[in-house]
Amino acid sequence: MVDDAQGDDATIEGPASHTVLRIDDSDANIRLVERLFARRPDIEVISATHGMQGLDMARDRHPAVVLLDLHLPDFDGDVVLKCLRGNPLTEMIPVVIVSSDAIDRQIQRLLEAGASAYFSKPLDTHRLVDTVLELIREQNPTTQPPRQGTGPS
Repeated sequence: MVDDAQGDDATIEGPASHTVLRIDDSDANIRLVERLFARRPDIEVISATHGMQGLDMARDRHPAVVLLDLHLPDFDGDVVLKCLRGNPLTEMIPVVIVSSDAIDRQIQRLLEAGASAYFSKPLDTHRLVDTVLELIREQNPTTQPPRQGTGPS
């Protein structure tokens, strides 16, 4: 079961100033991330369904954050993470792992390999959005996106 965040804050006006890259071969997972940020036009969600495609997009588009699945058709997410960390063009992009795998040993290994956070399913979508927004704020202290509201409107 997934906690489906509806976004309790008002829609943010203005052009997208931050990009979130979702690397995942599941259309449902991609649509979920798109829905989570749909009311935030300051954030553009782009998607890749293969690891190599995601690496190319990260290098070309310089997203603010990468949301990375571990099970991709061409190679595993840990390989994508290693490639992102090994390329000077992408080494500083925060990577958040989003996976159904919740093995403590694996989580620790990926965090030590350079992942900024690890979310296992079922997702706490409010926490995921808050983490993405915090990572964006950390990179852009002068152009902070507004905080995600989680209380009643």
